[in-house]
Amino acid sequence: MFAFKLWSKFGVFRDPITITQNITLPIPPKTTVGGILAAIIGLDYNKYFQDENYFNFIYSVVLSKEIRKKSFAQNYVMDYTKKSEAKLTVFSSIEKNMDKIFTKMAYPKPIFREILLDPEYLIFVDGFKYETEIIELLTKHQSVYPLYMGNSEFAANYESIMCENFKEKSVDVLDSFTEQGDKIKFEPGKKYTKVYAATKVRENREYRDYKDVVVSNGKICFKKKITCLAIETQYGEFNCEFI
Repeated sequence: MFAFKLWSKFGVFRDPITITQNITLPIPPKTTVGGILAAIIGLDYNKYFQDENYFNFIYSVVLSKEIRKKSFAQNYVMDYTKKSEAKLTVFSSIEKNMDKIFTKMAYPKPIFREILLDPEYLIFVDGFKYETEIIELLTKHQSVYPLYMGNSEFAANYESIMCENFKEKSVDVLDSFTEQGDKIKFEPGKKYTKVYAATKVRENREYRDYKDVVVSNGKICFKKKITCLAIETQYGEFNCEFI
């Protein structure tokens, strides 16, 4: 097992069920974490997308900070070159026919976006195929490719976390997400979010093996005790469920 803290100024993990709006998930899904691990060790996405065993690891996420989001509208399409002299005259006849299209594109309907503000997570990974290689890079704070918080607009940083000890434990409180939503003891004042996301991705970006987990802005309490992994780190002990 290994772990690292991941943070950024902004972040976004696009919810796959949204079409006309870019709504973000509150935590990085397993496919995103797989991409981050690939960036650290220098794996091209074409390679690990074709590897049936790459996503066989399990992971868990603990929120270091409460989730904060910002919503806004953004226009993605704008023909800012329409009146530019740099356009070749050979295309003048084509432009006559394209003018109608550009006129329609000049004032597009805005796309509504969500971004995460100052996202920060503790990420735990077990059973990763390249665990030896990545632990060496993590401890040296090295990465072959740049890291992003879900989108190339948002550069991310990381810090290696020492997992000093971990063991199975029977608890009634979790620090991580949980698949056992039916066993949660919902408490006033806490926010709970259901996250539906893929755990594997194949070539041609075929996402599959979706799972439901519940995330809270605080510790998740249960009606009765469940089994988890208790992990000791320099930041304290965390009770984590893995998927």
